Amino acid sequence: MPQYFLVDDGTSMPRWCELGSDDAGPFWIDFKARRKPYDAARPLAVVEAPNDRSLLVAMPVEIARLERDFALRFLLDPWSDQGWISPAGRFYGCRFYAHDDIAYALLHRTVDELAGDGWVRVHADSYRTSEYFGRKVTQQQRRTLEALGFPEPDVIGVRRRWSEPDRNAPPPRYAYAPSIPQPPERKPTASKRPRSGGLEHAFRDLADRLAADQFFQPISGEEPRLIARMGRGRWRWMFEYADMHVGSTEQPDLLLASPGLYVSAPATDQLELEPWPNPGIEASPEARRIMDAQSVVSRGPTP
Repeated sequence: MPQYFLVDDGTSMPRWCELGSDDAGPFWIDFKARRKPYDAARPLAVVEAPNDRSLLVAMPVEIARLERDFALRFLLDPWSDQGWISPAGRFYGCRFYAHDDIAYALLHRTVDELAGDGWVRVHADSYRTSEYFGRKVTQQQRRTLEALGFPEPDVIGVRRRWSEPDRNAPPPRYAYAPSIPQPPERKPTASKRPRSGGLEHAFRDLADRLAADQFFQPISGEEPRLIARMGRGRWRWMFEYADMHVGSTEQPDLLLASPGLYVSAPATDQLELEPWPNPGIEASPEARRIMDAQSVVSRGPTP
């Protein structure tokens, strides 16, 4: 089975490479056929996988976290004018020629998976969606595209305007820009809920984090049912409560490592989670209306 090495040259983003050789000697070669001399870099990790796509599945969690930490340093650029926009409108800015790299290393998805799930790929002077899957931009993506200088998002073409944000100021509100990627301090829960053996560790920690936040109080007394693998579509996983579904395209570990969470509402009984750079919960107006309605339901009729 092929071996893939996470190779670090000490100055740029480590890349997954195979080890090759020719008349000049051994060398590292990555998925884009970029080469580095064998002595110019050192391997940080090695994973066996049938192919580069399977590598994302076969990769141990510890190695995925290591690669993500490097991606936050070398690839993520919240002030950039190019990158990826999630269906919920969150912008993952990247450096020039790094769209594919940030997809693999930070989002832990293939480019085809992002396109199939409706992500928008933004370049310096244009953007595109997946014509193959017939995807159209969501309302949240439309707002982010407008902020990035595309005043007519339905007309795919040249960017009409763009002003470089002040890099000494906080990143734009629409951009994903986590601080130090450490798990946030947990708030103590008012009452200790019984732990279910059916919830995996990372999902359990995330469920506890949600239950400890005031925003989720209307459903915090319920034990969610975990659907850990949603297959192709909008979400990767989902918590199912009595009258509410809470899910995300992100890994639970990534959500735990982010200081805060952004909550949007793709439907009247669905809440979607994304990382948020500021501590606490930032929710869309529709998400707040849904949870306010849940508060009324949970209290029951007034006697």
